[in-house]
Amino acid sequence: MGLMKSISWTLMVCALMGCATTQQRSIDLALVTREAGQAYAAGDCARATALYREIIAQVPDEKGSLLKIANCTYLSGDRRSAIDQYRQILATAPEYRAAWYNLTYLQLEAVSGTLAGLIKNVPPSSEEEKQLIEMSLKLLQVYNEGRKGSAVKDFDVPPR
Repeated sequence: MGLMKSISWTLMVCALMGCATTQQRSIDLALVTREAGQAYAAGDCARATALYREIIAQVPDEKGSLLKIANCTYLSGDRRSAIDQYRQILATAPEYRAAWYNLTYLQLEAVSGTLAGLIKNVPPSSEEEKQLIEMSLKLLQVYNEGRKGSAVKDFDVPPR
């Protein structure tokens, strides 16, 4: 009877320790999440990214953290890498609204730069090229008007 009681006691202690460890991980994750959000809100993308990576190490499919890392990548000036990161998010979560909007915003920004370079540096030599320039100017006008509006705030990536 003593052995059974000892085994039961040991199992109970192990079970409680396991629960405490799980609970501790949850508390740690909550603290890291809060710190990451504070760093992100303060514009400290280096710290925020490191903290969001800690979160992803524990919860690999946590899309909010992946999105914030992609946002920080963009804010640090690496648009191409940010675009790749948004695409990776969308490959596993095609319904993730913020990733779609952020990806669209960055791609429009890239197209805007390309169109501006075309218009500035290459005069049209055919009717088709003139039409492309006209369409480009319209797109640039709409893009620039959109950047001034409040819709950009919906994207979770502030305009630079």
